[in-house]
Amino acid sequence: MNSGIENLMGVAWILIVFTALGSLPTYAASEWPVFQEFRKKAFDRSPELNVLRAQYSQKRAHSYTALTRWMPAVNLQFSQARSKDFSIITGGALGPDNTKLFKPQEVDLSRWTVVMNMPIYKRDVHTQLMTSWADSDWYELQLEAQETELDWRLRQLLGQYLLQQYKVWSTHQALELGNNQLREVKLRFDLGDKTKLDVLRAQVNLSALETKKSTFEQEKKDALSRFAEYMGVSETEILDKKEISSFETGAQILQALDSLMLLSPVQEKLSSVIHGPSIEVEKNLAHDGPRYLAAVREESLALKRSQQLMSEEFPDLALQGNVNKQGKNWDDTFKEGNRSYSIAVVLTVPIFAGGRFFSNWSESSQAARAAELQSDKNRERIKNEVKNRLSQAQSQEKNVYSLGIQLEQQQEIARLTKKSYELGKSNMSDLLSSQNDLLQSQIDLAQAKVQLAILLRQVAWDLGVTL
Repeated sequence: MNSGIENLMGVAWILIVFTALGSLPTYAASEWPVFQEFRKKAFDRSPELNVLRAQYSQKRAHSYTALTRWMPAVNLQFSQARSKDFSIITGGALGPDNTKLFKPQEVDLSRWTVVMNMPIYKRDVHTQLMTSWADSDWYELQLEAQETELDWRLRQLLGQYLLQQYKVWSTHQALELGNNQLREVKLRFDLGDKTKLDVLRAQVNLSALETKKSTFEQEKKDALSRFAEYMGVSETEILDKKEISSFETGAQILQALDSLMLLSPVQEKLSSVIHGPSIEVEKNLAHDGPRYLAAVREESLALKRSQQLMSEEFPDLALQGNVNKQGKNWDDTFKEGNRSYSIAVVLTVPIFAGGRFFSNWSESSQAARAAELQSDKNRERIKNEVKNRLSQAQSQEKNVYSLGIQLEQQQEIARLTKKSYELGKSNMSDLLSSQNDLLQSQIDLAQAKVQLAILLRQVAWDLGVTL
């Protein structure tokens, strides 16, 4: 009777596991259509991109503002004054004998003035214009880098969500098997074939699986939240897609992951980079890498900012002029004639300002040196990060290969254990253990493939390689 019960439970368990697992999926060679839709939507709605686009637009507007400082500035001034001026008497220009002959009168004066000022050369205007252009160029490069980064960032975030879905699914299958095992152990305990310790072990195993599933469910929610936040959409909008929320088997999730990552085409495209000489990597990095080029532009921007510190120490050359007329009332000021005017070319040369020249020169030179050192540090850091990613990718390729072999071995072990169980040579614990190991091997391989695909896409992005 015990053998009949065991066989019955084994058949039920086999139907559950192998129906859910299915065969290994045939991986798609084309990109997942729903990802193309997500990428297009994220390009338009991603908060990170939109913030950077707004900053770039602001910098472009500032560039024009800086340019206008080279243009003539014309202002119209109106003034209404009441005055009594003794300066002609007290100044001594009339001589000591004539001061009593004149008595100033209190007068009302209306006056308009048109003032024009145009810098022919002003160092401050020049350096601010150069800095604003460099600033705008740097933000443009940052925006281009973020837009090209979008692809692998989306794949990374969506891949993490799908991996969590796969973990939840696999744990759910293990829970079903655990429940079957617990029912079988309790039944055989009632029949005197199992001990209380066997029942407790089955219950502890089930409790551990429930805890693991709860953890995976929370990680799945967190992954979905990060993906939705980066895209700039609601979680509901993502889950409304049947391609995301209607997986029925683990094989379907693995197929979706493969269509998302497209690992094999990426490996083929970057094979010469991964296994090629490092000098070629550095050459591509310096020529096309968005992060590397941004570090170079940032140094140029910092150097131009340091030059602004010395702008006050240079001579200014300007064209200045004005036209004005005053009268006892406003009607008189707008009549023809008696309009005063002046026009002049003015050169201002700074001679002494308390030794400010030396402190400004020191501050400017140290700021330039700091910019160069920081840029060297940033470029070296980027080089090392890319080399480390390449090294990680090489190691991860070997890891994926090893996990693939391990998965094949686990499949064979599960097949032989199933056959042995059907012949009564293995117990339920052996069968469950072999299937749990198989599920874990599939999780490990799927996770390793995702990590490898993202590493390669990050390297391609750093080197400016289009995939």
